[in-house]
This record gives sequence, structure tokens and C-alpha cells, in this order.
Amino acid sequence: MTEQVYVIGSPSNWTVKIGVSVDLVRRLREIQNLSPTKLKVLWSTPGGFALEQALHNHFAGIRSHGEWFTFTSDPVQAVQAAIEDGSIMVPPLLPPAKSSYRQPPPFDPDQLAHRLAWNAFADSRFTAYEAADRLGYTLPTMLTHLDSLVAKGRARQRPPIRSDRSHQLFTVRRPA
Repeated sequence: MTEQVYVIGSPSNWTVKIGVSVDLVRRLREIQNLSPTKLKVLWSTPGGFALEQALHNHFAGIRSHGEWFTFTSDPVQAVQAAIEDGSIMVPPLLPPAKSSYRQPPPFDPDQLAHRLAWNAFADSRFTAYEAADRLGYTLPTMLTHLDSLVAKGRARQRPPIRSDRSHQLFTVRRPA
């Protein structure tokens, strides 16, 4: 499934949630259960955590709370305009791994994993899920390698923002 960046809100209100999900119907249902007003998906586009974070950073000045933003005009037009005029860099969508059942050969975390992660993400933050997907490894294998890089001081990790480690943020230091 492809991750979708979304804008969820009430058509009669300009306070909206900007988030990411692989299942928009389920996500809308979860958010609706917490809201006294009728909500709907106002806009969505293929994208992942990087696009969501870029939008959050771009609209940080109008953040209401958490991932909710209060716009002074149509939020969908504002989000689309930010993406179309180049204010937001939309990360390229990567093709899915060729085979979900074939695990690449193990690599040496001291060298190859470090170079692969740097070449794929450079100075940007990425999740363990994104790294596994982009580099073609299973999530447990990628987490093992990322933990090894962190232990050796070649990567940094941030506390997970969600309950599972697949969305934990990492950054990789430039290889020597």
C-alpha cells in the first residue's frame, strides 16, 4: 500500500489535520471518533512522512495544536499552492521493491549499510520503514543495521513518535 498525505477537516471550518496514512478510510474513522463535528478527507496525494513533515514545517506559523492547523483561507488551496509553487519540495516516489519475499544478502553495517543509507537519505531524516522500503530490506533487518550504526556513532535516532519503531526517525552521518 502507498502512503497518502492527507488534509482532513470539516468543509465548514478551516482548522484541518495534515497527516499521513496507508489507509485513509480507517484513519478518517479514527479521527472522526474523536471529533464532535463531521469530518472528511478534503485532499490527499501519494507521499510519505517526508512530505508530511515538509508541510508541517511550512505551515508551522499557523499550527493550532499537534498536527492541526488553522488557515485563514481554503486549506486545500493553500497546501496545493505550497506544493505547486515549489515552497514544498515533494520527495520523489520510489518504485516498490521488486519482490517482497527475496531478502538481499546481508551487509556489513560498518561500511555498506552506512554508505547505502547516506546515498539514499543524505542529511534528511527518515524512518526505519522508509529505509527498509527504499533499500529493499525487511523492517527487522533494517532496524538491526540502523541500531548498529547508532551504536557506532554513524547515525542518530530520535524517540519514536508513534507506538511502533517502524516510524522512528533516524539521520545518518556523512561516511568518512
